[in-house]
This record gives sequence, structure tokens and C-alpha cells, in this order.
Amino acid sequence: MFLFLIFLCWGVSAAPNKAQYYSLEDAASYFEEFIIKHGKQYADEQEKSARFEIFKTNLKDVNQLNNISQAAVFGITSFTDLTKDEFKRLYSNCFIGEQDTSCSLKTDGDIPDAGAPESLDYRQMGYVSGVKNQMTCGDCYAFSSTGHLEGQYFKKHGSMQEFSEQQILDCNQKSSGCRGGTMGSSFATLIDLGGAMAERDYPYENQKGQCRSDASRAVARISACYQYSLSSQEKVKQLLYLVGPISIAVRDDYLKQYTGGIIMDSVCTGKVAHAVLLVGYGRDNGVDYWLIKNSWGAQHGEQGYFRVQRNGGPDGACGLLNQGMASADVE
Repeated sequence: MFLFLIFLCWGVSAAPNKAQYYSLEDAASYFEEFIIKHGKQYADEQEKSARFEIFKTNLKDVNQLNNISQAAVFGITSFTDLTKDEFKRLYSNCFIGEQDTSCSLKTDGDIPDAGAPESLDYRQMGYVSGVKNQMTCGDCYAFSSTGHLEGQYFKKHGSMQEFSEQQILDCNQKSSGCRGGTMGSSFATLIDLGGAMAERDYPYENQKGQCRSDASRAVARISACYQYSLSSQEKVKQLLYLVGPISIAVRDDYLKQYTGGIIMDSVCTGKVAHAVLLVGYGRDNGVDYWLIKNSWGAQHGEQGYFRVQRNGGPDGACGLLNQGMASADVE
């Protein structure tokens, strides 16, 4: 095991800017600012009016979240004009099948105590590419998968190679395309295809198409893949230190309006439905946290990342102790 240089997280705080209370009397002003900031365009005044009503409902939810949140702040995001059902259909519910058996299963006994440090941030070591945006296709599993492969490629070769999410979206026949899938089946698909293609050679299209994979243009071979059933977050910590950034799945109802800080487990509601990339951990103002890369663009959360409480509930912080956790060997 080679030694890592350990860096502190990017200077973000567990207590970001004080949560704003959004008065519904000022909702029209907030809405106009929202439209300009996020470049929103509506078909007509009727649609704009309907979106404004949804926006006001979401402002109420934001105020309620900020009332109960201890270390995170919620506010107006690019999703604030979407209903909960729309948000789930377009951006969430994209991880399906905790019991996917596409890869070999590893349990606690397979994860040794590696002497993991007190804090770890793989972004500072070059393992993590820039934040990407899945847009309106529910293929978070593809972005989680490529994020992990990019880290493994860097670990082996010392350079960053961005992989194609579209290859996984088009070619993973065990997934449901833009309606969800798993990282395990994505890794298994790339093994069967003869390798992973580069993003530049198979760019993202925000919709599922015909599989155009070409093994002769693969930039990395995937030799094996693994899924994990771990009983504690300490084991996850050791695994992360041993392997590098890890594909995981979490509950995500709270993420729609998240703007910063550490999300406590008590706020993490809903089912495990969103695939993301675990890239580090640390402690901020007395709160232990996991550092997670999302795929909703750099404008969301903490520059495209979010943090959740470490040592959370019985199924892990925001449900991350599920069999969606996966990794692969990259040649």
C-alpha cells in the first residue's frame, strides 16, 4: 500500500452561510431571480404560473428543512420549479437493484484494517475528474461507474482519463437506460465489451441510443468487478483508503434543495435511489462526514459535491451501507 498525502477538504465548513428564511410574500421576487439565474424558459404564461405555484411549495419545504437541519443549508436551486415526482423521474430513481449479482461479492472479512488516516480527499491527489452533469437522463449509475474507473486508471497510470458514460448507457442491457441501473452491471458490461472507451470518442447524448462500442478503441480493460456488503462505516473508510474513490448509492430526497454543509442522517429520507461517487471523508466543526461527488453539474451543492454525516444510522449515512457499493479492476 503506497502512502497518500493527506489534504484537508477544500475549506468548506460544516456551518455554511446561515440558512435564509424565504418569506412567501417575496416569492414572486425570488422566482424572477431564479428564472434569470438558471436561464429558465416556459412555454407560456400558464406554464410560468404553474411553475410559480410549485416554486412556492418548494420554498415551504426549504424553510422546513432549514428548521430541522443542524449542519446543512437548503435553498433555491435549479430544481426548485420541479415537483417531487418530476425531480424523481428526471434526476433521481436512477439506481435500481441493490441485489445485483453481476460482480463478485466481498464482505467485512475481505477488507483489512489498512490504517486509514483521519481525513482523506482524493480530489487533491488527482483521482477525480471535473464534475459532470447527467442532465435529464436518469443514468446516475453510469456517472458513478465512470467516476470510479477514472480513479482506478489514475491509480494505475498516474494520469486522468475520462471515460464514456454514453457507452454504459447504450450498451448495458441489464439497465433500464435513462430509468436507472446499477454500477455492478455497468462494470460487467464493460468487461464483456472488451474495455471502456474514452468520453472524447463516445460523447454524452443525454438519451439512450444504439450500442456503438468498439473494443479496438477502448482505452482501458476491466478485468474484474466487485460489490460489497459491509456492516460498518469503519469498513467503508478502510475500503476507500485501500481502493480509491468508490461507487455507492444513497437516499437522495434531501438533495433537491441542498446548497451546502453536512447533511445529518436524520434529514436523509426516502429510498436508496441515487448513485454517486465517494471520494473522501473528514471532520468539520466536530461533525464527521463523507465527501461525495454528484452528477448534477458544478452549480449544485458544494461545487457539485455534497457531504453527509459519517457514523449515521444503522444502514450507514443516508443508506450507503447497501449492496450498490461497487468497484472494478482496471488494466
